[in-house]
Amino acid sequence: MTRNYSFDFFRGVMALCVAIGHYFYWNDKFDVIPLSFILSFDYFFILSGFVLSWSVLKKNEFDSFDFAKSRLLRLYPVYIFAVLLTYVMSILLHVDLGEPDLGDIVKILSIGEILPFVKSSNFVLFEPLGVAWGISSGLWIGIIFFPILYVLNKKLMQLIFPFLILTILICFFTINNYSTSDYPTEYMNLHYHKFSQLIPFGLIRGLLGYALGAFIYYIVQYLQKNSRIINENVLSVVQIITIFLIIYLYAHNGYKRSNEYYSVFIFSILITSLSFNKGVVFKWTNNIVGDWFGRISYPLFLLHPVFILINKKNVIFLDMFSVIAILFYIVYLLIASILVHKYIEEKFILYFNKKST
Repeated sequence: MTRNYSFDFFRGVMALCVAIGHYFYWNDKFDVIPLSFILSFDYFFILSGFVLSWSVLKKNEFDSFDFAKSRLLRLYPVYIFAVLLTYVMSILLHVDLGEPDLGDIVKILSIGEILPFVKSSNFVLFEPLGVAWGISSGLWIGIIFFPILYVLNKKLMQLIFPFLILTILICFFTINNYSTSDYPTEYMNLHYHKFSQLIPFGLIRGLLGYALGAFIYYIVQYLQKNSRIINENVLSVVQIITIFLIIYLYAHNGYKRSNEYYSVFIFSILITSLSFNKGVVFKWTNNIVGDWFGRISYPLFLLHPVFILINKKNVIFLDMFSVIAILFYIVYLLIASILVHKYIEEKFILYFNKKST
């Protein structure tokens, strides 16, 4: 599959939305921007489900252990750097994060924030500072989900669509039902709550995204194999309407949180429309800017909590919500993300690729 920088563009935009959203919400400014930035996680999950399905299902042979190892090694260097940076900066800024117990250390080393069988204290370092649940869910759900998908694709192809549709429906209605009954104010923001003693909602949300991403993959494959020509004008209209819906439903302060359930389907339509490498939104975003945003999205996502901490403790700005203070936060976060991508993420990717050849 040719690299689609449009996917990367929106992944970077979503990561930036999370970084800006947390800047206000973690500092008790709830009336400035909507909480809808939490829906960015669903875009991450669905896109990963689509891209990983494309990568895994094209293989003639698949080794579950090698897949798990490659996923872990891909995520680990930047994650551990973010954890260490958080720890160092907390010491320098005299912020008490508490003392880690054995469970915290296990979670740090395993990227196991969302693993149900690891008990820990309320020590915040391992997360780092509250965002690693998405990384953890994506990693461990993927390690289970994609081997199953590969086996079904090779040996029980007739069960693929029933399996994916059933998974999507169960996950979606589980989140919907419990958020309206047991957690009526949470909606999609359920990841730390428990569905059962062994299953946090973060795992269900990750599975929903991966199943939707895999479903999109099969739809796109079917249309391409059957030479179905997708009209570019139609794709342009779909892309523009989808962007409009995202802005209309989620990008204003007074948005209705009950609309959050639609996000997974709106993101699915957007990703599907962009996957054909056509359309006006694709053309606007499939460029060097999209490439750049994609490259820094993962470091940006993991680094932003510690830079919020830095800005909070910064004595230069009397008002950390001034335009200058916010711009300062965004600019040095982007610079740090570029440096971490170039000198840590990229270096380790090249190193691990050489070791595997």
